Amino acid sequence: MRPRSLGWLLAALLSPFAPALPAQSGPQAAAAGSAAPADQDRLRPDLAFSLGEDFSLDTAAFASWTLRIRGPIRAEDFAAAMRVEQRCLAEGIEVGEAEVEAQLEAELSERLEKAFSGDREAWLKEVQQDGLTERGLRLARSQAIRQELLSKRLTTAHWTPQEERLKRLWEFRYGPRGRGLVLRGLQRRIINEFDPATMDATAYNRHGDELRAEAIAELEELRARALAGESFSGLARRLSDDPESKENGGRLPGEFWNPEGWSDSVRDALLALEPGEISAPLSGRGGIWIFELLSVADNPLEKVRDGLYAEMLANGPEPDEVAAYVDALAPQLPIEVLPALYAPQLETPEGWLAPVLRVGDREYSAAEYDAWLRKNEGELMAQRMALLASVELAGRRAGIELSEEQIEKRIEVDRQLIIEEAFKGRPELWENDLRLRRRTLEIWRQEARERARMDLTLEALLFADEAWLEQHLRFQWSERYGADGVQVEARQIVKNIPVGPREEGEHERRYMNRVSEAAVPLYHALEQIKERTQDGEDFGALAKRESEDADSARLGGVPPGGFQFLSFDEVTRSALMNAKIGEVIGPYQAGQRMFLFEVLSKRSVPYETERARLLEEARGKRLPAIETGILKNQLFKPEQVRFEAGLYR
Repeated sequence: MRPRSLGWLLAALLSPFAPALPAQSGPQAAAAGSAAPADQDRLRPDLAFSLGEDFSLDTAAFASWTLRIRGPIRAEDFAAAMRVEQRCLAEGIEVGEAEVEAQLEAELSERLEKAFSGDREAWLKEVQQDGLTERGLRLARSQAIRQELLSKRLTTAHWTPQEERLKRLWEFRYGPRGRGLVLRGLQRRIINEFDPATMDATAYNRHGDELRAEAIAELEELRARALAGESFSGLARRLSDDPESKENGGRLPGEFWNPEGWSDSVRDALLALEPGEISAPLSGRGGIWIFELLSVADNPLEKVRDGLYAEMLANGPEPDEVAAYVDALAPQLPIEVLPALYAPQLETPEGWLAPVLRVGDREYSAAEYDAWLRKNEGELMAQRMALLASVELAGRRAGIELSEEQIEKRIEVDRQLIIEEAFKGRPELWENDLRLRRRTLEIWRQEARERARMDLTLEALLFADEAWLEQHLRFQWSERYGADGVQVEARQIVKNIPVGPREEGEHERRYMNRVSEAAVPLYHALEQIKERTQDGEDFGALAKRESEDADSARLGGVPPGGFQFLSFDEVTRSALMNAKIGEVIGPYQAGQRMFLFEVLSKRSVPYETERARLLEEARGKRLPAIETGILKNQLFKPEQVRFEAGLYR
């Protein structure tokens, strides 16, 4: 039987107003449908994917969605590929399918052997975990390989090896300045056991200096022993901290010493040595070293220039040179996103042929761009749509209908959260970030709409589950009032911790330690106030004189509007619930304030009397992602998604 279309879902996700859903779906629709065709197991060319036995999405609807959601985001990547295609076509540069296939097979074979020891099933499992099939992986990688080969050949046609690159290869092959140094090394590793995030920077650096001084002194002594005739090789084998060279008597790996990763001062000091000499202690690569120069092989640049130049020509440009050449094409062949990309009309052949992008003077149709997108990420996008469909269908079967007001409210909450947390509350910074990533506000809203519909539907499904709802509400009640359901009233004495905001680039742990250090004298001050209450002084009178919270101090420590029991963390709430009436407890830290409490009263808060309020609160805010995530994983089974022939067309 042919699955029913999910075109209604596309409209629901992209339109500001969700249309009416189909009258039937699922098993009921299956019973009412026509008889199954004889070739029902054959992949269908008009479909992008199907979900289980009941639902599907046709290629036009799928392409409309991917072009609108992913099209603007991937436009620059597509343009970069098309610039190379255009130039290669003009210059007669080609890459054959057989060449692409050969490189792909070589890559996959290497991956299979090196990462999976030839276990093809294990490799396929990894591919599936990434949301792909082998076919989808091959399509995406083939397109990328073709682009890489064309880009390199185009760059090579306009490329000349640079002198700087030639000198770099010379020094890599023959050593710094063409001097191939054969060395033994003996290392003393420097390990500062203290954590810089928790220790004062001056003390941390001073300790590091002490460790370096000890290592240098020890290496000076070992150098003197070697100069006096003791075997450097033997000393290194017994005493070096470098695992790579220790077993070989300090002989550094490679034909010649590789200066990469070493400082210029170390390089210059080693180049100044003569065979048989031993260096002074030198700092580098996690420790302090002394080196013995065994021999030198001199290869001046002019002696080897011709061979190196021929090698560079044979190898062609480096990846960064290719990338730089391709990037330089952008001003010559600029990209323009055309209006049809934001509202593709693919119900007719004319809609497929409508241009959606212009690169240079060449226009690209919706069909061309869609084909490129599907090769790159068609399977991943199909999985994404199938997830959305699974949630929407579950909601439909449960009779859940979302209002436009609900969706818009959630979108606005998400927008404000992003602006506050990532852009310091400045909308203009967020909008500029969207522009830099070639995303319009409308594209962001479409993606936010997807998230809002899915999250709201999942939340509605959970609230419709009576067993889950009861468990959730009881958990919220116990979090607030403890296992016995107790509301505490108390008064407080507050001290503000004298520490400013977190500094730019300051490690979080370092900042928290700074706050804790500043809180220590306040802790002792509040302890003294606590002792005074135990000696008979009135807590309220002390609060008026000592508390740094002006509003509650005026009322003898009673916060205006009542004690905000729920604003404190679990540890503080637990201590308040366990304290006796009249008992003074603390001090406790909450953010950048220290508190001392006197418990005034306690009252029982039965779950039954609070349930309605807890339910109202729960419905008014977003549920934890872990809750909706568990349900989402229950509803969506990736193995039920069938990629149809239209996805690869």
